[in-house]
Amino acid sequence: MESGVSSSTISNYENDDTKDFQAGTLKALAKYYNVSLGYLLGLTDNLTENGTPIDELHLDDETIKILKSQKLNNRLLCEMIKHTLVI
Repeated sequence: MESGVSSSTISNYENDDTKDFQAGTLKALAKYYNVSLGYLLGLTDNLTENGTPIDELHLDDETIKILKSQKLNNRLLCEMIKHTLVI
């Protein structure tokens, strides 16, 4: 396979037919599909790691505190922002 990972290994991953994920295999798949490891593992909905410093977002301290508190559904908030700013 072009990714360097065997078809049987990918099939095992897709079918949850493996107990351990090999780091090298996951890195190869993330690179091949051009996604972050977090996305590949289902830890985030972001295809890539953003790495934007918080200062570039120009949020005040209180807003950052609210977002970090997890009292809001940040995923819903993101959808609301994107919906109102149809680009």
